[in-house]
Amino acid sequence: MKTNLLLTLLLVFFHSMSFSQTPKLYINLGTHNEMVGETWDTDSLAYIGARDSLLIILDKMQSINGKWNFQTCSKFVLGALRWEDAATNPSDLIETFYTSGIMQIDPRNKKQAPLYNYNISDVYHLLDSCGVTSTHTVGGFFYSPFNNEDWTPYRNPVIGSVYHLPWQAEIIWGGGSPNHVSDANDYGVWKPKDGDSQTNFYTHAPDSNLWMIGNGCAPVISDTTTSVQWIVNLINKNVADLENGLWPNDQFYALTVMFNCRDLDTLNTLQKIDTVLNAIDALVQGGNTLEWATIGEKMDLFTAWSQQTSIAYSQWSCDDALNPELSLSHNSTVSFQLFPNPALTSTTLSTEQVGETARLYNYTGEIVKEFDIKTTETIIDLLNFPAGMYVMQLGEQRLKIQVL
Repeated sequence: MKTNLLLTLLLVFFHSMSFSQTPKLYINLGTHNEMVGETWDTDSLAYIGARDSLLIILDKMQSINGKWNFQTCSKFVLGALRWEDAATNPSDLIETFYTSGIMQIDPRNKKQAPLYNYNISDVYHLLDSCGVTSTHTVGGFFYSPFNNEDWTPYRNPVIGSVYHLPWQAEIIWGGGSPNHVSDANDYGVWKPKDGDSQTNFYTHAPDSNLWMIGNGCAPVISDTTTSVQWIVNLINKNVADLENGLWPNDQFYALTVMFNCRDLDTLNTLQKIDTVLNAIDALVQGGNTLEWATIGEKMDLFTAWSQQTSIAYSQWSCDDALNPELSLSHNSTVSFQLFPNPALTSTTLSTEQVGETARLYNYTGEIVKEFDIKTTETIIDLLNFPAGMYVMQLGEQRLKIQVL
């Protein structure tokens, strides 16, 4: 009996110790390439230009021991096979990525009729022909509208449209919505119940076989981002809030910084990426809160954390992270929309809540704009607002908006 009591006390002690330390924020670089409008496989200059820029970024990432998920469609892989003989050349870009030791390659489910019918299983097996074993992570998906979401079929094996071979997803990442009006931006890890509603998507289903790993506030380095200082500020704020105890210490936190290959030929994009990577490296080197990890490594770290803490899942929304004191509930039904979002010079607030007062908060929680809703559609001028993440509040409901 005394032995059992001592063991219980030790377990309680170590469990409490796990919450006495500052939680970590696990961060990675994420990259997409697209189908529509791209010519990776038909224009050697387009492919080689992107390849050379990506190799510059790889050198930088290796110098700072960063971690990177390269999420690719079929066109880019076909370009590697055509322009670099990737099937037989061990030095092609994709195999160089694979053997770098800091990267994971995730297949994407993007098609372009009538010539490109490769689904996610086909891209996985296409990458195999390059000498690469890609992951079982879905690199981007629709989680809403809920009558047209596209992630729940991944619970079953996907049979290729071209190669007719099976592929089974294990992780879903990057839940989007049309025009990115209301993406599933969360720092947590859980198993979504189903795609019937937002509430069900954020309901943890222990018996499901698909884990959702969050991308945080999903900052994107893009050609329309005139300054990336807001991304640097966002990451600095995330780390500071964790260290100051503003975020719960019983949660697991994941964040991804994105860029798209289509922006690599845009002036200053490489410099923007370098600026953000330098800021991340300074935080990683300067403390114990921010740590590099690929999506797959985050899953392994979460599994170990869950076993240690006996906590089955974790959720902390982007809106909660931006303004912890506003603490958004995932289960609330938001009765207004912002479009476009992200926005450059203006956005339109659409709602039936005429007569209510709307407030726009910046990432520090300050009210930067306040106005009464007089019509069902209100154009909001953002021309003089610094680029960054904001939260629009109408009544008790809130949506985040990214200003470019």
